[in-house]
Amino acid sequence: MRNEYKNMVTYIARAGYCAKSVVYSLLGGMIVYAALYAGSVENISKKDIFEKIDSSMFGSIILFLVLVGLACYVIWRLVQFLLNPEDLDKHKPMELTTRIFYFISALLYVSVAYTAFNVLYNSTEQSQSSQTLVAQLLQHPFGVYLIAGVGAIIIVFAGIQLKHAIKQDFIAKFDRTQLSDKQRRAIYLSGRIGFTGRAIVYVIIGGFITIAAIEHDPSQAGGLSDALMIILNKPFGPYLLVAVGICMFAFGVFCGFEGRYRVTKKQ
Repeated sequence: MRNEYKNMVTYIARAGYCAKSVVYSLLGGMIVYAALYAGSVENISKKDIFEKIDSSMFGSIILFLVLVGLACYVIWRLVQFLLNPEDLDKHKPMELTTRIFYFISALLYVSVAYTAFNVLYNSTEQSQSSQTLVAQLLQHPFGVYLIAGVGAIIIVFAGIQLKHAIKQDFIAKFDRTQLSDKQRRAIYLSGRIGFTGRAIVYVIIGGFITIAAIEHDPSQAGGLSDALMIILNKPFGPYLLVAVGICMFAFGVFCGFEGRYRVTKKQ
């Protein structure tokens, strides 16, 4: 890519990561509040997060900026998938898988941005629940295999998140020449905590979807609030849920660092 396009992509990517930082930080705060005071996680979803933003002071302006940032993140993921600025080798299975995950991530964040759009413009259109989507897919030939495949992909994604937490390989995505020792330690800490929390939540969601496919039962499928409810209902559930909330907040902090220091091309 030419230099002017590279600079544009960098700004787009940074806007996207900043939007993710806002979403995950607020999600973490909502989870902690639910664990300590509400005793329920029923009102924790993408829509609830955006409604929380919209109801705050200057909420519509902030939500609009978040929506723009999410759209930028979708563009950035598509750039990573199509133009390969990180120069990933398609002949290496892990690097090819990474590019495919970029495309899947773009699709997922289209859904997130669409939810934000509906909240911002007071649309009454409701997004489909995971149970509804699974029920529709089960009515089609090979639907069960597609659902099982989605569940497996999510579980693999959870494993990748755990790998990042253990190996701390995420630091390679940053321009370390701009980082002080204090900033580097903060990135390591927020990254390890954040990726661990994401691994826990995603493996539960992937398990829900896989079980729904195996049992041909759409009611077994679940999303974020269902995964959090599983954690809340465990022994010491509120404390575990607080830990997950802290993990999500930490990932929001990590995304904030990405918005400032992440590189968008191979160094």
